[in-house]
Amino acid sequence: MSWNLYIGSDTENSPLGEATAIQKAFNEVFDSLEWEQLIPSDECSLNVHGGFSIEFTKAGDHYESAMTRGGYNHLKELAMICKQFGWQLFDCQEGEQLDLENPYSLYE
Repeated sequence: MSWNLYIGSDTENSPLGEATAIQKAFNEVFDSLEWEQLIPSDECSLNVHGGFSIEFTKAGDHYESAMTRGGYNHLKELAMICKQFGWQLFDCQEGEQLDLENPYSLYE
């Protein structure tokens, strides 16, 4: 089980989407997120309930991809957002894509 998850588009070389829409979606699911505007990326952190941080790679006003540090305790919520936007969720250590319908199945 990895604490590093990659979030990417289902379509090769396609961005995740418009940054403000993605931030809104994450804020609706995780009401305690803290955001930092960095260059050339943005980062959010959830510092409660076995939290995580996510660094979004930015290109203009769009996010290209994202990488988490942590997130195991919130796989269902992360998978839900990935389904909403048509993204993939990939466990970097295991080298496998997570099943968005049952994200914990990889670890059973």
